[in-house]
Amino acid sequence: MMFMIRGVMYSGSFYPSDSKEIKIMIDDFFSRVDVVKNYSGLKGIIVPHAGYVYSGLVASVSYKILMGFLKDKKDVRVVVIGPSHNFYLSTCVLDTYSAWETPFGLVHVDVNLREFLKEKGFKVWNEVHEKEHSIEVQMPFLKYVFERINKDFSFLPVCVNKLDVDKIRYFAKVLSDLDNVVFVVSSDLSHYLAYDDAVKKDSETIKNIISLNVEKELDACGESAIKIIMEMARIKGWNIELALYLNSGDITKDYDAVVGYSSMVVYEP
Repeated sequence: MMFMIRGVMYSGSFYPSDSKEIKIMIDDFFSRVDVVKNYSGLKGIIVPHAGYVYSGLVASVSYKILMGFLKDKKDVRVVVIGPSHNFYLSTCVLDTYSAWETPFGLVHVDVNLREFLKEKGFKVWNEVHEKEHSIEVQMPFLKYVFERINKDFSFLPVCVNKLDVDKIRYFAKVLSDLDNVVFVVSSDLSHYLAYDDAVKKDSETIKNIISLNVEKELDACGESAIKIIMEMARIKGWNIELALYLNSGDITKDYDAVVGYSSMVVYEP
């Protein structure tokens, strides 16, 4: 098979194109967030995917928790599940790339896991991944974390949106049976509400996520992605809890039309 690389599409816009600038930025984020709980049973994180200047601090809480968890682990695979903002999808979509480019270097795709999931009904559509930012924005964070602990890793990107409840339950069951995998779910919360309205709406969404009831409404662009890990948590007896919530108004001080961001942790109690 030809070695194909998915190039960066959003460096210089959602995050800096220079690896030194990204490192300085994430170093600063990590220095400003505290991890007060040890998640020895960590299974996944839910993180935002806006530009780093807006949501990077919120995402850093979960990534700092992930870094602490991974220090003593070996051969961990990462599955990143994010929404497609450009295509209507009624299934989970993989790609055919061998690796993804990041400003920190390449991250290899777990080809064996991809082939396994294709047998389970996951589809392949490269154009979905080529144009999507929700997964790409997570890659510098992941590469930063693994370089900090001197470990290599492989990953698998999965794009979704608009899945019905039956499909959410099916794909969640398939993914919940995987071993030695950490899940990263990429999603923002409400969009362009006034500050107080956003806080109220996002609080309701966060409560619904924690409930693990996939029939409840989530005001989130990654609704189906989040519901997959909610259902996985229900199946496996995991918990989901909030690590940090902010919205863009907290960062920019523009409170008229904000976007909500949450860092959430999925873990086995």
